[in-house]
Amino acid sequence: MRVIKVTVESLLEYKERLAVLLGHNFIQELANFKTTGLPWSDCIRVNQAVHPLSQWWSSFCKEVHDCLESGSIRLSEGSFRLLDILNDLEMTLDVPNIGLVVERLKQRHDYFGARFELKTASMYRVQGAHIEMIPVSEDQGVKTNDILIKHGNRDIYVECKSLENTKVKESPLWSEIQHRVENVLRKYRRSWKITIFAGKQIDGKLKDNIIKDIEYNAKSNNLNVSIVESDKIFIEYQMIGEWDKIFFDNFNCIGMSDLVYFGFEQATANGIMKNLTVIEIHPDPRLNLSSRIMKELKKAARQIPANGMGIIHIEIPHKMGDSFLHVVDKNFEDVYNKINFDYSRINSVVLSAVTYEPNLHISPLIDNHYIIPKHNTKNSLPKGFRIIGTNPTVTSIPSCEGTVEFKFGMFEDWNQSVPSFIYNNSSGDGAYQLRVWRTWSNRFRMDVVTPGINGRRIAECSEIDIEKGNEYHFAGTWSKSGANLYLNGIPIKE
Repeated sequence: MRVIKVTVESLLEYKERLAVLLGHNFIQELANFKTTGLPWSDCIRVNQAVHPLSQWWSSFCKEVHDCLESGSIRLSEGSFRLLDILNDLEMTLDVPNIGLVVERLKQRHDYFGARFELKTASMYRVQGAHIEMIPVSEDQGVKTNDILIKHGNRDIYVECKSLENTKVKESPLWSEIQHRVENVLRKYRRSWKITIFAGKQIDGKLKDNIIKDIEYNAKSNNLNVSIVESDKIFIEYQMIGEWDKIFFDNFNCIGMSDLVYFGFEQATANGIMKNLTVIEIHPDPRLNLSSRIMKELKKAARQIPANGMGIIHIEIPHKMGDSFLHVVDKNFEDVYNKINFDYSRINSVVLSAVTYEPNLHISPLIDNHYIIPKHNTKNSLPKGFRIIGTNPTVTSIPSCEGTVEFKFGMFEDWNQSVPSFIYNNSSGDGAYQLRVWRTWSNRFRMDVVTPGINGRRIAECSEIDIEKGNEYHFAGTWSKSGANLYLNGIPIKE
């Protein structure tokens, strides 16, 4: 939930409020970020060395000025994410020890972890929870959890893990790969764009294997997709132009990741290029985030006190909703089995992502949460407590098998860029969940989670014809053996 309302008139005030909360000295450091006049390759090196907020702040300052000039809202993703930080800071101003998190926000290598802790704390605070941030232990080898929630006389321990941190830790290796690939392309005179999709943390041996694969393809002039380490690393090749030929086209940079390297030679006095090379890195969770999720889950479990009630929040580093759902679907069963059979002190795991939907011009950031519950817990969460992402109603959800029926009508067109929930009900602890919705990829879907079916059942189909203004009768059934969908009495399947 965001309490900040973005208007042209409010932007200058928000800019100053953010500067006050983060500190004017830190803001000045961000403002010193400059790439104007630098070659592209130097710009990328500067981008990788500075704080993640630097480029956002530079763009935000310019965009605030442009919005005031034009009288309309035109903000980039980075600017909206800065306003989201302001929202979360203001929601948690009086939370004990929140200043420790703010200080970590200012540290380049701590930023992503601290940002996710702040986001999680803000959302629990919106729900009315009494929270405090737990300081890092000064005792060597002792790991504490991040957030303490007090509900009545019960303590609930929350640990946050952001997988965005992986990019920061791996960036020196990625930079080395990019520079070595640049040398390979120049050696074999290839003006190529190379995109590396990585679903595995990189080490020295894997780095060398990636370079060897690219060198083999460059030497043989092979533009076919290659795979390194089974399904862990995908490498795509695209020819930009002929070597030593002047490059007149505008190279499309839209959608590129922040881990991208450009190399080129200036062919004329007015800056026209030749021998352009582009090496882009995508630590892509659609490939294989499973090992990362399980690794962070194991570490987080150790940080929950023994005999405590623990909730683990894991941030998925993807800004597209369909890819976030892909990660959820791929990992739900493994995480469910792990926490139900191996970890006694974890009550639920919440997979989260803040997706960016540019078609929503005023509020394009969407908070997404998917709860994976522990069903055989001996230490239940207290009555009345709500995990982030739950939507309790008075209607109970049958456990072993059940049916849901209702009538619905669409009175406006579905927004194709965001999911649409037709029915959404869950218990506060996430043990019971039932949602009927249209996904990001326009699939009609029902998700059911209950103890009686030992986890989750899904039924889905391709987009069905729902016409605005008409009324429909929906029915869904589920049991241990599966789930089914019906529309106006007719089964709907793939």
